[in-house]
Amino acid sequence: MGIYRKESGHRPVKKAGKRIDVMVKAVLIAAVVMLAAFPYGHPSPVQAGAKTITIQQALHNQKKLAAANAHYMAVNSDGSVKTWGQRLKGEPSVPKKLRDVVAVTSSRNAAFALKKDGTIAQWGSGSGLHSSHSGTDLSKIKDAVSISANLGTLFIVHRNGKVSYYHHINDGGNGKLSIPAGLKNVADVSSGPYHVLALKKDGTVAAWGKNYEGMAKVPPGLNNVAAVAAGSSVSAALRKDGTAVAWGNGFPKGKIHEAPYRDIVGLSAGFSEIYLLRADGSLAVWREQTISPIAGLPKLMAISVQGEDGLLGMTMDGSVMQLDVPRQVQLPDHSATGIVSLSSNYAEYAVVHQDGTVSTWSRYRASESGKSPAAATDIAAISLSSNKHALALKRDGTVVSWGSNEQGEANVPVGLNDVMVVAAGYQYSLALRKDGTVATWGSDKFNDITGAAGLTDVAAIAAGAPNLALKRDGTVVAWGYAAHKFPEGIPASVAIANAGGSFSAALHVDGSITVWDDSRNIVTINDFRDREQEVTSIHLGNGGELWVLLKDGSAVAFHCSTGAELQRIGKDIHLVQVSGDIGIRSNGELVPLEPYLNGR
Repeated sequence: MGIYRKESGHRPVKKAGKRIDVMVKAVLIAAVVMLAAFPYGHPSPVQAGAKTITIQQALHNQKKLAAANAHYMAVNSDGSVKTWGQRLKGEPSVPKKLRDVVAVTSSRNAAFALKKDGTIAQWGSGSGLHSSHSGTDLSKIKDAVSISANLGTLFIVHRNGKVSYYHHINDGGNGKLSIPAGLKNVADVSSGPYHVLALKKDGTVAAWGKNYEGMAKVPPGLNNVAAVAAGSSVSAALRKDGTAVAWGNGFPKGKIHEAPYRDIVGLSAGFSEIYLLRADGSLAVWREQTISPIAGLPKLMAISVQGEDGLLGMTMDGSVMQLDVPRQVQLPDHSATGIVSLSSNYAEYAVVHQDGTVSTWSRYRASESGKSPAAATDIAAISLSSNKHALALKRDGTVVSWGSNEQGEANVPVGLNDVMVVAAGYQYSLALRKDGTVATWGSDKFNDITGAAGLTDVAAIAAGAPNLALKRDGTVVAWGYAAHKFPEGIPASVAIANAGGSFSAALHVDGSITVWDDSRNIVTINDFRDREQEVTSIHLGNGGELWVLLKDGSAVAFHCSTGAELQRIGKDIHLVQVSGDIGIRSNGELVPLEPYLNGR
């Protein structure tokens, strides 16, 4: 059996005259009902509930909840912190004697707690960035009033109304580091993966970062704001009068889009959806101008969600519930069959059809990497990077690239041919030739290019942090960013996989699998030891899961941090490839994958 660390669940416990702080680790799926949705702008078909929660109460409690990368936290009544879900380095224990916490947040292997005295506690692990990349020294902060972390960066609001950052891992969110000059009088901050919202003391909102879908462009005239929420591709603001507005993905530009409620007390933004908490404790989800009330939940007094992670809710008695939210896996309206190759990142998808043509689509309104060029014909395989560029391998062994080209990553070297594998990294590109050598181009900021020089007898490559090369003798070589975190002495391997800056994996000749992250946390999965002939390939998903595909057509998903089995898919589905949250069946059909819906 593989390594399995079962996480204990707790139920709320009450004693007469005294409340005991415990956490409820419950995954509610079947009981949740999405009521009939109605479009934005429709005359409100619902009546405002009895007001039992104030905006101040909801916001105060929301700061005590955090959900990120399958890692969850909540602040107990004594100011201590409870954590569960995916483990950070050093967990399950949080810092000893940590008390007086008023807010928590986490992102990419690091967790943060704001204390009453304005100091910030940290645990877990970053990536050891050089000090020039780190920003503020957390140990010197004594005046913090608000914190928010996402995609490797923590933002801090100080008592003087200024904002600073602590950049603890290079994870593609660098556009957020350019805090607007002269920004002051800030009361609160909310960080999305690629943009940041700052609530000013006068009730106005400032924004900065990448602006894919207009989420970093604050609607003109927005004021009287009590809270802000930055999602992956949307932004939202709660006004003091109980109304809420949204902008970004799915909301046409040029006007303020207002939810059809007047009793909203809290809000939290996910990927492209916004969760609205009403004064009566009910919950609704707002996506692309459509409101869907959610039935089957207890009354809530606070909510918190990040990206596509599970939604946390605090009930009226102060206990915490966890609700796994479907990932909204999107398949195209057309061309979802006859697929022979697939690639995806966190927001975009590309597929190769049997006729060698390419289709792309995005969770955003337009494909981030742009339309494929006319030369993208007779394609055999494709690779998408996290910085919006694509590499396509043609059947004749040549390569076509398009999309972002800030560091020359889309400039395919003249004369490159005899290629059998391509891998697109963050601002760089890799190509494996049939002779076992590796061609590289683009940025060398983290030694992503020169580290491949001199490699020979390579059988497979994977771009990420670090880059990996599997040699024909079964050895695995790592280079580039976080290469020093590569585990020593792993057995001879037959397959490798990488998922950007999160996890890497190697399938060994004996059927065992090693999974590691950039904090040197290592998990060994032994479910297929001595059954190596049953495994055809391994793939890393977007949510910290490893997919193992078997010869009989079945597939098993494992949690990368614990080795626990998440889901089994029967051989009738017959998966042949997985990328992100989508797989290809042997008949060429696409299928969405949601392993966490079975619970963590």
